[in-house]
Amino acid sequence: MEAWAALVRVIERGYDDIDEYIIDLYCRNWLNEAWLLLDEHIVQMWTPQIKALDDRYKAATVDDDGQALRQFLH
Repeated sequence: MEAWAALVRVIERGYDDIDEYIIDLYCRNWLNEAWLLLDEHIVQMWTPQIKALDDRYKAATVDDDGQALRQFLH
């Protein structure tokens, strides 16, 4: 969760290294995978913080369904 929070802070200031950005986005994917393994109480406890970070990420980025990043994925 700290990696996601740190990435959101960086994105809000302006991210200028696309390769690092793509690598750093995997921390959010990891949270999705971890959610399936966690106890329901833990999920309920952390969901508001994750949602708040997701909302900040969405506000700081433009949703184009991954079109801009596709050209950089190998």
